[in-house]
Amino acid sequence: MTFLLTVRNDMGPDPVQQGEAMKHYSAVCFDFDYTLGDSTDSIVAGFQYGFERLGHPIPDRETVRGTIGYLLEDAYTMLTGDRDPERQAQFRAFFLEVAKPRQREETFLFPGAAELLRGLRARGVRLGIVSTKTGETIEYIMDRLGLGDCLDFVIGSSDVKHHKPHPEGLEMALDQLGLPPERVLYCGDTVLDAEAAQRAGLEFAAVLNGTTPASAFDVWPHVFLARDLDALNDCMKREQAFSMTLKGFEQKRARLLAALGLEDVSLRELPSRCPPEHREAARRMSERLINQYRILSSAQEPSRILMESRLRLIEEELQRRGLEEEGPSTASRTGSDTHTDLRV
Repeated sequence: MTFLLTVRNDMGPDPVQQGEAMKHYSAVCFDFDYTLGDSTDSIVAGFQYGFERLGHPIPDRETVRGTIGYLLEDAYTMLTGDRDPERQAQFRAFFLEVAKPRQREETFLFPGAAELLRGLRARGVRLGIVSTKTGETIEYIMDRLGLGDCLDFVIGSSDVKHHKPHPEGLEMALDQLGLPPERVLYCGDTVLDAEAAQRAGLEFAAVLNGTTPASAFDVWPHVFLARDLDALNDCMKREQAFSMTLKGFEQKRARLLAALGLEDVSLRELPSRCPPEHREAARRMSERLINQYRILSSAQEPSRILMESRLRLIEEELQRRGLEEEGPSTASRTGSDTHTDLRV
């Protein structure tokens, strides 16, 4: 089973093999921290303990939150400027001493995560996690929360030599899935995730559960920008229903073409198969359909960019006037702004 997320031009210069105008995904991979789950308390405690042991000024909560999603050693260097591998290793050891047991027991999933994962799994979509968190910790958390059986695999920091934004983790996921990149969607909360997806050839959906603002994704290709997991799930359910309707139409069309002996004939070739007296009319109709498709496809990306830009301007104006309502408790807990659902 696949689900449909967005209309794309995947048929090249000759959009003739029908039914390929929509983009289908057979699998979805997720980042973990600030995408599916929140380990902020334990991560902050680990950072503060590690910095204290190493004699560094103790970072506050918001400073640490801004590094979540990076490899521990990279986050340490970002905050201290210290690139010494031995000190980085010491920091990791001190961090894990405090954070690892707490992460395993205290991490919670964002609202909508369980419904999203179970719903996709029930619809036959294969699922995985690719994260800079250790795979062992993620597997423990997901099993504790009763969602381990939803996942086909977990790829963590110890499973790869190169970490995001390097695409190694996502490339490993593709190998395990046995799918081409265009059949897999990656969902994450940072530009590291967006870059890794682009470099691996996957399409990307941004989830604004963390500290990265919506505007940061402007320069990265993405098919969806979701304020939270409920918004992402709503999109996927709507598109799944539409995909099933489209599949019904495709089945009817396939039966008709088979009955006419035209199942392998492209739209561009169709006029030549018509009776001579109808060929000219068929040619005009097929060219009109192809041109309309090209116009629609070429307008889609500029329209999306314009819509996102306009919606952000509206948000900024509402915030300036003090008219925007306060977001839900989850938003205040994660520090993310309340964003408009910018569906493509």
